[in-house]
Amino acid sequence: MNYKDVIIQFFEDHPELAVASIEKAAGLSNGRLNRIINQHAAVTPLVIERLRPVFKRYGVELERRAKVVSFFNNKNGVGKTTSVLATAICAASMKKEVLMIDLDPQSNLTSVCKVGDHLGHVFSGKPNCYRYVHSGQNSRTKIDMISCLYHEFWDAIDKMEKDVDFYDRLDTVLDKYRDEYDLILIDNMPGRSKVPKMALVASDYVAIPTRAEEKSFERLRSMLPEIQEVVNLKNPKLKVVSIFTTMYEADNKDHRLLYEANCIALPSMTNIKIPQALTSIDEELGDHNFLRTGKKNSVVRAYMELTVELLNNMGLDVEVPNFINKGKA
Repeated sequence: MNYKDVIIQFFEDHPELAVASIEKAAGLSNGRLNRIINQHAAVTPLVIERLRPVFKRYGVELERRAKVVSFFNNKNGVGKTTSVLATAICAASMKKEVLMIDLDPQSNLTSVCKVGDHLGHVFSGKPNCYRYVHSGQNSRTKIDMISCLYHEFWDAIDKMEKDVDFYDRLDTVLDKYRDEYDLILIDNMPGRSKVPKMALVASDYVAIPTRAEEKSFERLRSMLPEIQEVVNLKNPKLKVVSIFTTMYEADNKDHRLLYEANCIALPSMTNIKIPQALTSIDEELGDHNFLRTGKKNSVVRAYMELTVELLNNMGLDVEVPNFINKGKA
């Protein structure tokens, strides 16, 4: 249920309340809610921020709009950055508004997007959000990115209030963005530093890309207890929304056997496999050409199917592309 429907339902459940009285309690201009209810005005983040405490008095929680997903793997080269951007593009093509956050000090996501060197970071008071415009999408498509360059990232960490627990800092900062987007996708840095764990604390879901290699699956199995530790100690709502295989070669017997064996051991493993690309997918992503090939490109199709599955698993409405439906017919 979207915010407008929640507002309408609220007044249906409380006929004794005047719309004007709720507007006054929330500090909204006279007639604002009626314009929203009659579809003459949009529900803005400011409206939700002001309504949230008022509705709470009546036992109605206005949940945060955005689902925050960390793309997480301790191992390099498994396709985290590619998957974040491809998922963002696919979700945007399904009319979702997306914020990407580059938490990797290598700034691969930033480089692929070709945004430039002068970037804001998520920990600043008013970060610079850069708009990523993709070919084939209309001007209303919203994919934004915030890049955390390494020195800026740590400078900002040092300047934060010392009484704020390190692992809660990203969660605190993201709060201001959760009503502005449908999805917030985090490109995590590899390794076992504090930063990936901080991202997991801020997330609702974790998506894990892995290659069809024995070492990758071994590393994956060792990561799951780390995720569970975050669940137990800091973030009980965190769920593994998908484990998916990247750079998969269907005619490679070892790939098939490893995938099949790990499907049994890992219930969250999806049957969607991202094929090995013949050309550089990062080049297509960076040049904004990713969706142009559509149904003719097996990688595009796989990421589209993966995005549909992710959105469904997170309880978000999905407009499935026609060529995906036709392919499953």
